[in-house]
Amino acid sequence: MKKYVAIMLLLFVGACTEKTSKTIIATSDDASLRRENDSLRKVIDSLRRPEAFTDDTLAKNAANPSGKNPVTLQWISWSAPGEATLDYLPDGSYQISGSQATEDRQYLNIMGVIRRVSDRELEFDGTVETKVNFNNGGKPCIKTGKQKFIRSGNRKYYRLQNMENCGGGNVVDYVDIYPGTSGLLR
Repeated sequence: MKKYVAIMLLLFVGACTEKTSKTIIATSDDASLRRENDSLRKVIDSLRRPEAFTDDTLAKNAANPSGKNPVTLQWISWSAPGEATLDYLPDGSYQISGSQATEDRQYLNIMGVIRRVSDRELEFDGTVETKVNFNNGGKPCIKTGKQKFIRSGNRKYYRLQNMENCGGGNVVDYVDIYPGTSGLLR
């Protein structure tokens, strides 16, 4: 009988210890997740408060609103960029129209409205058209509608996030907008 009680006691203690260690791990994981969620909530809240950024942007735009910015498509050239004209609009956005082209009729065309959402993000609504002889069967690739340009890392330029070429596969187009004389990217 003593053996039976001893075995039951050991099983009971073992079960409690395992449950307690799982509880400690779960509590630790919960605290870690709470900290991560809190930091993400701060980022999201800062993005929901565009007034802190917009006032500054509008002031910069008012000083030098319209101008020109280089644009590139990697298949054409990064060292010989095209040019986009940006005309300031009363709502703080810009009308953008630009291109990069080669003598053999390969090109990047961009036309629409673009505005700065944050220090690292531009919102574009319009058309980006690319044509390169060796992609998409040499036919134009046309992307329309709302798009995002993002500046990541230490880069000074903004890259179109809809990178997939119309030809499919693993072919991507790097359409970039660089700082220039417009107030958009100052």
